[in-house]
Amino acid sequence: EIRLRIDGLSCQGCVGGVSSALSAVAGVRSVDVCLETKRALVVVESHVDARVLIEAVQDAGKNATLILDSQQQQQQQNHHHLQQQQQYHQQYQQYQQYQQYQMQQGQAAFPYLSKASVIEAEQHRFTPPSASPPLPPPPPPPP
Repeated sequence: EIRLRIDGLSCQGCVGGVSSALSAVAGVRSVDVCLETKRALVVVESHVDARVLIEAVQDAGKNATLILDSQQQQQQQNHHHLQQQQQYHQQYQQYQQYQQYQMQQGQAAFPYLSKASVIEAEQHRFTPPSASPPLPPPPPPPP
């Protein structure tokens, strides 16, 4: 089952047009479009992607968005959290590389950071200040 929110449904003619557009998609088993809730319940074969259904609704002149169930929302939130953690980790690694480069150059890296900021960076939640200079290329490998 795929649930869609359909924007712009205003009459039974619209419902018929959206229903026909969705029914024409290969792999759709049944379609139920409700004017009152402006939602569609589409029963599909496993290979049908929601994006194809959304495109079909758009071709019928309406906008559609996917309605996620609680499990899908949790998976999406987990995926977003993982991406955010990876981004923080990458930024922290860049911070460490820059700090190492600055130390090799005999300069202190980010001398204005407080101890709390450094602790936060070590816990992978650090985002370098936007005013900081761009990272230089990494030093050449030792001979």
